[in-house]
Amino acid sequence: MGPIPEDTPWWAWVLVAILVLFVYPMYKVDRATRNQEVKQKETAARLSRVDYQVSNEHNTNLRDDVDRSIVASEKAVELARAIERHQRETRKDIGGMREDHRLLARRVDSVIELDRQKFESLLKYVQALDQRVQGVEKKERGEGP
Repeated sequence: MGPIPEDTPWWAWVLVAILVLFVYPMYKVDRATRNQEVKQKETAARLSRVDYQVSNEHNTNLRDDVDRSIVASEKAVELARAIERHQRETRKDIGGMREDHRLLARRVDSVIELDRQKFESLLKYVQALDQRVQGVEKKERGEGP
């Protein structure tokens, strides 16, 4: 763009001044206002989604749902702890039962061994008695001394 001619009429200068001082700022303000309106609509849409969750437009509100969830999770944690305690106690009980079973098996083995020994001595006694009875019978029949 070249230099401004010297014979430019005064009204052209007034027109340029009006454009620069009034129209351009109005254009900028209008553009900023439109951008702000778009952002406000986006924000309003987000807020309506949040409002639906926190207001009483549905059966329960968000705070009550959260409170119920917290209580339920606390109960679940306590139940899990109780189950763990019960499992530990059950493991101890099973360990004790196993020890009792081992002790009982040892006692049964001892009784069986004792009974075997008694049976063998009783068998020897019966055999000895049988031999005596046979000896007595032979004497009575006169077969031997």
